[in-house]
Amino acid sequence: MKGYYYVSLCINKYNKIMIERRRRMRQKFKITYLYLFVTIAVMPLFYGCKADKLSNKRKMESTAIHLRDSVEIFSMGRLMEQKAGNGEMLAENKGRGLLTQFADKAITVGIVGVSKLIDMSKANFTAKYTGAKTSNQFYSKVSRRGAFDPDGMAFDGFSFHRTCKTGKNKTETVMSAWFSVDKSNLNQIANSGCFSLILDSIEVNYSKAKIAKPTWYLPWTLPVKNHKQVNLDIEIIVTASWISSDAHIYCNEEIGRFMLNLRNVPLDKNAPGYKEYFNKLKGKPVKGSSYIVPRSAGFNYDDSGYKECFGKGQYNINVNIAESGRNKFVNKVTQVNSEKVASFIMGKVIKQQQPEQQPAQQQ
Repeated sequence: MKGYYYVSLCINKYNKIMIERRRRMRQKFKITYLYLFVTIAVMPLFYGCKADKLSNKRKMESTAIHLRDSVEIFSMGRLMEQKAGNGEMLAENKGRGLLTQFADKAITVGIVGVSKLIDMSKANFTAKYTGAKTSNQFYSKVSRRGAFDPDGMAFDGFSFHRTCKTGKNKTETVMSAWFSVDKSNLNQIANSGCFSLILDSIEVNYSKAKIAKPTWYLPWTLPVKNHKQVNLDIEIIVTASWISSDAHIYCNEEIGRFMLNLRNVPLDKNAPGYKEYFNKLKGKPVKGSSYIVPRSAGFNYDDSGYKECFGKGQYNINVNIAESGRNKFVNKVTQVNSEKVASFIMGKVIKQQQPEQQPAQQQ
């Protein structure tokens, strides 16, 4: 009897040991499978998030804007002869204030179009940078005709450049763009007081936004190739400061806005279609327009003494550039030179020009 009890005790102890061993084995396998699962899930993320060598260049960054050589692109001798309209109509418009002139031009500018912009809230694969050129002169000489006299217009465009560190002890110009005034119809500048820009050329060697390397999604799949391309939104804002003839001071007022949207810009110079892409952009019109810079009312001195004149036009150029390394982040919609802005300006003008209504006398 004692022998039977002893054997039973040994069997129960053995079973407990085996049950505990199997429990530990199952727990060990669970941990092993968990590690394996996490490894499979996380490895593609690390592999795909690593930036391409042509992207994510932002160390020691600097930007610069250079104006084109100041040559008179606009002079009275270059205009084609035009007949004036009805004399009564000209007499009616002669006394318009500066704000009224701007309102009329805002209506003629109208809507340029709807653009899909880069959504900068997606910070991982987007980047932006800016540049400015201030206190410039729009005309080469003063005028006695008026604030919007285009004679002597010397502004012919500008170039934008971004430089940064691309390697050890190596700094390069990673992005450059050249813009010029559209001179196909100078009479239009004189008639409407507005000018347009065209893109002469652009070079993009590296991007500031991160572009992911080829992505490996699952262990049993091949890496998906990611084209070395970037999306660009180039915004150009023109502001001006002037004093009107009635002694109103305007400081850094926006008078023009342009937008250039470039998609799938190649970075790899050895990629097929690289040269063709940039060649097609030469001469491309830039959406938007700008008023010519208003001249400030002032005085100048000549042989006959001091005389009233209108100055050379002080203006600033601001360039804002946004980049995106993924097409799915290009989904924000905006409207350049929207009709609402023009309507707002016209509303202010009409309100100023309407005489105040006298209250009706009570009987």
